[in-house]
Amino acid sequence: MSKEMPAELQQALRDQRIAFVAKFGREPDPGEPIFFDPDKEFPMPAPLGKIPSAVVDAMRKAGFDEAEVKAFLRAMT
Repeated sequence: MSKEMPAELQQALRDQRIAFVAKFGREPDPGEPIFFDPDKEFPMPAPLGKIPSAVVDAMRKAGFDEAEVKAFLRAMT
């Protein structure tokens, strides 16, 4: 995928990082999920139903095709 990351997606990722820091009191370590389950005490990947819809919407607006969106969602599980 060689698309430049759109501003909406960049903002969604920044918002997730801010939420991670607010929840866990630190920056995410490499390999930790930026889309985390807010109900868990430790960083765990978010179930599909808890991935912010703004991220998926931003991907679609940026021109990612449906296969790329689905691949992203599969990677999050």
